[in-house]
Amino acid sequence: MNQILKVEGVTKTFGGIRALYRVDLHVVEKEILGLIGPNGSGKTTLINVITGVYKPSEGEVLYNEENLVGLSPHQIAEKGIVRTFQLTRPFGNLSVIDNVIVGSLLKSNHIREAREKSIKTLEMVGLGDHLHVLSKDLTTGNRKRLELARALTMEPSLMLLDESLAGLTSAEMRENLALLKKIRSERGISMIVVEHVVKAVMDVSDRIVVLDAGEKIAEGDPQFIANNEKVIEVYLGKVM
Repeated sequence: MNQILKVEGVTKTFGGIRALYRVDLHVVEKEILGLIGPNGSGKTTLINVITGVYKPSEGEVLYNEENLVGLSPHQIAEKGIVRTFQLTRPFGNLSVIDNVIVGSLLKSNHIREAREKSIKTLEMVGLGDHLHVLSKDLTTGNRKRLELARALTMEPSLMLLDESLAGLTSAEMRENLALLKKIRSERGISMIVVEHVVKAVMDVSDRIVVLDAGEKIAEGDPQFIANNEKVIEVYLGKVM
């Protein structure tokens, strides 16, 4: 399978603090890659490096063989890498449909086209009956779906989901995991899923990378990770 993303030897320091150290990571087409690790392990820092929020101190981020280092988050999004956030940030006084139209205008030049695409995407994520609801009135679960819809209308080939299950009930988690699999199946989008809910990561991921203190300590399929002694020692033993 074609590797669409390659993170090679990425180090990131903040003053004298080393947040990432020589991290290697790749994502192939239509893959869901889980990214786990204890608090402070560098997961969100790595996402910020990939999406251009931070420039790495060393190393490269290659997307379809193009080096992204030095590009702005907006430029990277235009190339097809889109992220969601743990804390959703909709425009509270705008309707659900208007929130999504704002995102879709990155790829659509006409309001009518953006609106049609937004409605189709909202129906896909299960918000077709909420088009005219103000986003501030949505439940936490539906805000997460709105965040997904906004990302999808930007037509990504790679989505980075930063704790997209945080704050959800068990039932909402199951529904959202099924939705991620549906998105991958129907739209062929690759994903990096950053998550603390280990069981959910194990369920949805094809492969998992584990960080600890800014370094990659393990990589493999969910069964390999679940039985890896080093991972159990530094992470799984604390959360399972």
